[in-house]
Amino acid sequence: GSIDIEFILAAQDPDGASTTGITRTTGTRSTWELANNNELKSLSYWPAENYLNIWVTDLSNSSGLIGYAQLPLSSQVSGLENSSQDRLTDGVVIDYLSFGKGSQFNLRSQYNLGRSATHEVGHFFGLRHVWGDGSCATDYVDDTPFQAGETMNCPANPQASCDVPARPNKMFQDYMDYTDDACMNLFTKNQDDRMDIVINNSPRRASLLTSIGATAPTPVANDLGIRQIISPTATSCLNPLTPQIEIWNYGSNNITSCQIVMTVNGTPQSPVSPSISLTPAQSTTVSFTALPFAPGSSQLISFQIIQTNGGTDGRSSNNTASVQVNVPTKVALPILEPFNSIPAGWRVINPDGLITWANITAPDLSPTNTAMYMNFYDYEDEGTSDWLVTPSFSTTVPVNTQLRFDLAYAQFPGETGDNLKVYALPGCTTDLSAGILLYNKSDAELVTAASTQSPFIPSSNSQWRKSEVISLSGLTTGTNWQIAFVGSSGWSNNLFIDNVNINDQLITDLAITTITRPALVSCELAPPIQFVVKNLSTTSVTKFKVQATLNGIALPVTTFQGTSIAIGEEKSFQITLGTLNTGPNEIILTITEANGLPDGVPSNNTITYRTYVDRSTDLVPLRKTFDVAAEAPWLVATPANSQSWTSVTTNKKQSVVHKGFSITDPQQESWLVSPVLDFSKTLKAGLFFDVSYARRGSAVERLRVLASANCGVTYDVVLFDQVGTDFSQFTSTAEWIPATNSQWSNQYIDLASLTGKKNVRLAFIVSNKNGNNLYLDNIEIYNDGDTQPIRLPQTYQLYYSTRNSNSDIALSFNLPERKNVRLQVYSMLGQIVIDNVLPNTLNQTYYFDLGLQSQGIYIFRLQIDEQVTATKVFIGH
Repeated sequence: GSIDIEFILAAQDPDGASTTGITRTTGTRSTWELANNNELKSLSYWPAENYLNIWVTDLSNSSGLIGYAQLPLSSQVSGLENSSQDRLTDGVVIDYLSFGKGSQFNLRSQYNLGRSATHEVGHFFGLRHVWGDGSCATDYVDDTPFQAGETMNCPANPQASCDVPARPNKMFQDYMDYTDDACMNLFTKNQDDRMDIVINNSPRRASLLTSIGATAPTPVANDLGIRQIISPTATSCLNPLTPQIEIWNYGSNNITSCQIVMTVNGTPQSPVSPSISLTPAQSTTVSFTALPFAPGSSQLISFQIIQTNGGTDGRSSNNTASVQVNVPTKVALPILEPFNSIPAGWRVINPDGLITWANITAPDLSPTNTAMYMNFYDYEDEGTSDWLVTPSFSTTVPVNTQLRFDLAYAQFPGETGDNLKVYALPGCTTDLSAGILLYNKSDAELVTAASTQSPFIPSSNSQWRKSEVISLSGLTTGTNWQIAFVGSSGWSNNLFIDNVNINDQLITDLAITTITRPALVSCELAPPIQFVVKNLSTTSVTKFKVQATLNGIALPVTTFQGTSIAIGEEKSFQITLGTLNTGPNEIILTITEANGLPDGVPSNNTITYRTYVDRSTDLVPLRKTFDVAAEAPWLVATPANSQSWTSVTTNKKQSVVHKGFSITDPQQESWLVSPVLDFSKTLKAGLFFDVSYARRGSAVERLRVLASANCGVTYDVVLFDQVGTDFSQFTSTAEWIPATNSQWSNQYIDLASLTGKKNVRLAFIVSNKNGNNLYLDNIEIYNDGDTQPIRLPQTYQLYYSTRNSNSDIALSFNLPERKNVRLQVYSMLGQIVIDNVLPNTLNQTYYFDLGLQSQGIYIFRLQIDEQVTATKVFIGH
């Protein structure tokens, strides 16, 4: 294709002054990533209607990017329907080591011919990657071959791809592949056609053809222009408000007088004649009579220069400007917003016109709870910000004013860049630099739930962080304020906010957020009860009281004092309750006073907690099949008094099941906890278990295996953490019941982190999503690290092994329960070579090196209970 588009450096800047088309701007960061897209471009942006912005900068090595571009918006060209609408980010970004050509620039050798710019500008005019960003996907161009993926380096020609007979080979020479610059040399005819349609029809592309930037300025006499409207902006809640504009002398002579008229909703106001004296390229500010801006109104404000130096202005094209002003609704404090829907008076600002704040179901205390969320999981437009803005309000008591909200967020494994900022905006401005940054958290700072490869939706109260608390004491009285929640996408996972509360009254509110000790199942008979409180008050808390109840018996009130809990701070405390019962125990803690006063928000003062005392023990190796009553019992437990793991008949005889199909409570967790296990004499260990699961819709259960090395005081070793789609590909709209062995998967966990430890517990924990049933069976621990141990149909097998030498003899067992096995090895002369008792034998494999013995026949004699067997073995050398 012959691409008949010629670029020149701009000769005229947006102010009408001469320019080289090159600006050099000191940035606010040393390196940049996609997540900083808005920040980078705002530093040196020229209006995208008239200029192709190319930002050349240092892209972070961690990003792996050498450039990126914003696709045009077009309803006439396939593949561009969902492009960004944001004019303030339109353009191309290229890493400085991959921009331009010539040895003097010390460029990357593979990107030293300027093709990175060619590639990115191809995107700017609507071209997609030749592989369609998928395996053999379309790039919406008819004459490019299908490709299975990108091509790197400089490969030999031809390169086969996608098995399409008419076009079997890659076109890796195309500028829209990823080959080195030296191997790129063409656009196709249809790529040319696509770019031609875009440049003649797409917003901010067609206007480039008539850009003033291509023409050097030719000053004329008496040319006064409106450079910008300073106020009002598109949103404002100043009432009254004084309109202001900046005027600029674009002409060739001094300007000493002018007349400007302001029009409000089509009604001209009296012209103003400011006192000015402007030399060429000089500007000044002109103010107009203050206007009333009633909350909830919308007004069109226009300005026009009608006279310059006593006569007609020399150029009319820059004499007018207008702004549509929306005045936010004003409400009285407190603002209490549970987001049952997108509330009236709140505003969503969506600069790119793509994914933005939405209201969806997000289970919390109620499974039908709704919240506002940003779908970062599907939001590929990285670095773009979307705003959720409150109505305007004012406060008379800033020292008491406080913002609180609930937060839920999980990361996609290995992905970063998601961010939430909260600003206080004076006068309802949309200029964030004029606001107060109250809150700025990204990635791990936001996390309230475990990372997941699935789109994150909180399943329960436990996956929320309650009451992020921000003091608004810096707000001034007499000013209208708005709070803006600004979410920026890093294309990781979803972010939720709920229960926004803005209040300027004195609040005494101390909440119990969690009990951290004892654990759900432990050996502790008289543990300290450790709990966490959070100060949601508008002042510090220095004293509080707690009423504890143990198994229905109220205990004396405990007073805590001599410590200060700052606004928004969490602190841990503990109470000693005495001896717990073996089995389940119920603990209730209630805050009765804070700072000597009744707590102002009693709904968060009480927490009810269940803990089990279990001191049963077992040995390793072990096997838990759930078929034999004599097997050592495993404890079934739930944090609340609800249904947990239950025994059920399956194709494997008896198994245990968590009935996620019928359990609707999204907060429920079901625990299956081992007795205390002794690994102190174990050098290697591995855990196997069978699991069966089928997904129903988008609700997917999660299975974790946690370990405790201190008898259950803490379960801080994560051995396994997956959702159902990670270990099963089955789907079922009906209640899942496995019918064949093929519907089970066997999972392996290396237990090396637990060897040498005496008081080990294992906990299998399923988190309910009301998806489908999840089954467990055949939990087995081996005293070795073999990921594929021998599995025998019989009770034992004796065989030769080449583990160390040809003289190794291996003896593997598969006993239904642990036994003490006596092993004797005799020579043919009746000499005893080995006489050992193998204690607690179950599924072990023992190795015997008889290489030092004489060549000949030996008798291996085994005694298991009353059963005795003998096997002849030849030892050779």
